[in-house]
Amino acid sequence: MEINGVAHVMLTVSDFATCLPFYEQLLGFLGLRTIIRADGMLYCVGGRT
Repeated sequence: MEINGVAHVMLTVSDFATCLPFYEQLLGFLGLRTIIRADGMLYCVGGRT
């Protein structure tokens, strides 16, 4: 079986506000763009990881 990408990832963190800038930057670097940034949730789409 060949794996050619990742469809969904859900992460749980202990301090969302502190982790948010890191994950936004990382996911942006991977080609994803933020669609929803809400209390306790970051939803990004796009890119091919």
